[in-house]
Amino acid sequence: MATVQPSLFSPRKRAPSQERAVVDVLALTRVKGLGDDGLARLLAQLRREGGEPRDALQASDSHLCEHFSLRSEAAQVISREAQRLSVEAQQLYQKAQSLGVSVLLPGTAEYPERLESFYDSAPPVLYLFGNRDLLSSPCFAVVNSAAPASQSLAYTFGIASRLAEAGRTLLTSPESPSYNLVGLSGKLAGARMVVTLHRGLFDFFDGPTPREPLPLARRAGGDLDLDSALLVSPFRLDGRWQKANGARRDALLIALADTVVAVEVKTGGVMEALCNQARASGRRLFACQFAGPPAASAANNALLAGGAMPLVPDETGTNVDLLLREVHFLAAEARPADDLARRRAIGQFFTPPLVARFIWEALDLLGAPNELSRSARAIDPACGDGVFLRAALDRGHGPAALVGVDIDENLLHLWRADSRLQHVRLFRSNGLVDNPAIGFGPASFDVVVGNPPFGGQGLKQLLRLVEQSPAPRGKTQLDLLGDKAENSAADSAALPQHERAILDNLVRHLSKYFCWRLRETDDDLEAVAGENEAGSLFADLDLPPDRAARPDDYQTMAALIDQWSAGRPLDVSQPGLKNAIRRMASTAIEVFFMERFVQLAKPGGLIAVIVPESILASDRLGPLRSWLMEQVVLLASITLPQKVFSGVGANARTGIVFARRFTTSEQLAVPTAKRTGDSRIPAELLEQRIFMASPRPEDDGFSLESYLSGLLEMIAEKREILQQKGPLRV
Repeated sequence: MATVQPSLFSPRKRAPSQERAVVDVLALTRVKGLGDDGLARLLAQLRREGGEPRDALQASDSHLCEHFSLRSEAAQVISREAQRLSVEAQQLYQKAQSLGVSVLLPGTAEYPERLESFYDSAPPVLYLFGNRDLLSSPCFAVVNSAAPASQSLAYTFGIASRLAEAGRTLLTSPESPSYNLVGLSGKLAGARMVVTLHRGLFDFFDGPTPREPLPLARRAGGDLDLDSALLVSPFRLDGRWQKANGARRDALLIALADTVVAVEVKTGGVMEALCNQARASGRRLFACQFAGPPAASAANNALLAGGAMPLVPDETGTNVDLLLREVHFLAAEARPADDLARRRAIGQFFTPPLVARFIWEALDLLGAPNELSRSARAIDPACGDGVFLRAALDRGHGPAALVGVDIDENLLHLWRADSRLQHVRLFRSNGLVDNPAIGFGPASFDVVVGNPPFGGQGLKQLLRLVEQSPAPRGKTQLDLLGDKAENSAADSAALPQHERAILDNLVRHLSKYFCWRLRETDDDLEAVAGENEAGSLFADLDLPPDRAARPDDYQTMAALIDQWSAGRPLDVSQPGLKNAIRRMASTAIEVFFMERFVQLAKPGGLIAVIVPESILASDRLGPLRSWLMEQVVLLASITLPQKVFSGVGANARTGIVFARRFTTSEQLAVPTAKRTGDSRIPAELLEQRIFMASPRPEDDGFSLESYLSGLLEMIAEKREILQQKGPLRV
C-alpha cells in the first residue's frame, strides 16, 4: 500500500484539500462492482486506519482484495484504470459545482453526527442540493410500510400537516403514496423539508435547477423552494434505480430523523427493523395505536411493547402535541411539580378505589336480573389513573374487553408502570371526540363507567378561535355553573396554525352534541325576553337586545358547522359560528361528558357516572335532565359525602347516577310517548323505580366504607322491589 497521507478523517492531522478528497471519492464511485454500500465500508476502514480515499486509488489489486475485501473485478478496475477514473471524477465534480450540488463525506465537520451511530460507523456519502442548514435542524419522519391502508394514509397526512404547520422540518421522499402525502402537507404549509432521493441527484435535473421531486407537491403548484428544501441522496451522482435502492433510501430517511412516527408498519418488514434501529440509536419513536390492528400493521403492537411511545392517530392529527414536546413525558420525573394545580385546572380528580369498587358491585345488582357479564365491553372515557379499570379487573372482567381514554399525557407513564393495566386498551385521546382508529364511538360499549372532569377551565380554550372577535362590551358571559367565562384567551398572540386546526376539529365534533343547544322552558324564555340578563342560560350570545335565544338559533348554528367544507377552516367572523363557539365554550365540560356517557352506551347498555351536584339539582340544568330522561332509564341516584374528593383538592358535592340506555324499541317509542313536563318518556317507564340515597355524615360512627357497604346490602335486599314500579327512596 502507498505511504499513508495526512488524513481527511483524522482531526489530529492536517487535512488534505477537501476538493481532492471529494474528487477521489467520486473516482471510486465510477468503479463497477463497488456499490454505494461497499464504498461506505471502504471509507470507514480508511478512517479507522488514518488513511485517505487516494490510498485506495494507489493500492495494488491484491492489496485491495486482501486488506479491504474488495471483489477482484473492482480491485482490478481501481489499480489498472486509476487515471481514467480520476478524469471522469473531475468532470463529475465540475458538473456538480456548476449545478450547486455538494458532496458530504463521512468524518467531516458538517457530516451529521447522528448518522455515525445509526450506520454502525459506516455511514454513506451524501450528495446534497438546497439548504444544507436543514441537516442540523430537528427532523420528523412519518412513515408506513409498503401499501398501507387508505385510512393510514389519511392519518399520515393529518399528522404531517400539523407538524408542518407547527414549523417542524419534515423528512420525505418522491416515492410511495405515504411519502408523497407527507411532502404535500409540507408544501401546503410552506414547511421545511428534507427529501431523501431513491436514485442519483443528477437524475432530477432537467435544467440549471432540479424540478420539484414530489409528484403531489408539483400538483400543488410552485417551484422547488431552495430556502426551505434540501435534496439528499445516498446514491452516486448519476446512479439509477435498482431494486435495493428503496431500503437504502428508507434507512437514510430514518437515520436523519430525530423523531420517527410509525403509522402502519408490517411485521418482519424493512420499516419495522428500521424503527427498532431508530429507537436503539436514541431517536424518539412513536407508534400509532389501533383498537384491533389488522395483520398488516401488527408490528405497531410489537414496537409499543418494545418501548415506542403510543400515539392515537386521527385524520386531523390532534395528538401532535405529544410529538412537539421536548421532554420525555413518559418518564416519572417528567410529571409537573404543580401537579395538583394542573389537575384542578383541567378538572381532574381521581376517584378513591373504594368508590370505584362500589360502583361496579352496584352495577351487578342494578343492571340486570343476573350479574353483569365479565366479558361485557366496558369503557371509562376519562379514565385518569385507571381506578375503574383496576376495579373491573378485580371483579374478573377480562382486560381485552376494557378500554380507557384520557386526554392527559402525564398519565402515560402511570399506565405503563402499572403491570395490572398492561393488557387493558388504554389511549391518550380526547374522550369527547369519536375516533374509529381505536373503536371509540357512539353505541359501542355495554358499560360506560367513570368520573369525568368537572369544573376547571373546561372547554374555554375554544375561545381562542374567536379571541380577535370579542363579545360586545358590557355583556357578561357565564358558564352553566354560573361562573364567569373569559371572552378571549389570556394570551392575545395569534393562534398558531396547527393549534387552530385542532380547535377547529374539536368544534366540529362538539357541534354534534345536543347539550349546548338545549333550551330553557318557555316560561324562562319569556322571563328573560327583552333583557338578555346575565343569569340566563343563553346569555352568552350576540343577539338583539329585544329577544332571547330560540331553539332554531341553535339548530341553525349546528347546521352551519355540519355543512361547512371539511377542507376549509371555520370562518369565526360569521356571527352564527362565533355564537356557536362561545356557547360551547361556556357549557360546562361535565355537561358534555354526561351526554358522552349516554352516547357511548349501546342500546340497553349500562351507565354509571360520578357527577357534580349541579347535574342532579341545578334549576339551570333542568333542560339537560329532561333530555336525559328521553335517553335513559334512571336506575339509581346516590349522593356521596362532600369530602370524598377532598384528599385530591376538591370539596364539591357529588353523586353517582346509574342508568340504562333505552333499548331500540324504547327509543322508537319516545316520539309518540306521553309528555311529562318537558320530556317524552315511554309509558312503561313512567313508573320505573329509582333507588335514591343520601349520606348522613353527622351520625355517630359514619364512614364512607360503612355508607357504601350498607347501600349494597339495601340494593341486594330490595333487588326484586326495584324491578317494580314507583320510586324507592332510602
